[in-house]
Amino acid sequence: MDARAIGQAMNCLTVAASGAITDYADILVRGYLKENPATVVYRLGLLSHAIATVRAAADRETASGVWGPPGAQLGSPGGAHHQDVSEFAAHTSNCPWCLHGQAERG
Repeated sequence: MDARAIGQAMNCLTVAASGAITDYADILVRGYLKENPATVVYRLGLLSHAIATVRAAADRETASGVWGPPGAQLGSPGGAHHQDVSEFAAHTSNCPWCLHGQAERG
């Protein structure tokens, strides 16, 4: 896969993930989807494929005890995730694709 195709795949998954997060919030707040259910199912399919691919790699690397660059440690999965969450929560954006920008616009 070349750089352009990887960029397209990342854009596609970013929009799908953002949509799924918004769909989840809609269900929590309204109790129903705002988006067409066929669109929601399509996005979930894209995400499910990506998640299955990443999970297979993570399971393989966890089982082998080898991860990333030489000397990398598996460490605490929750710690790294919560640090990323803190950094994301602290940033601001007015971009229409950023969840922070969406929240600020209401």
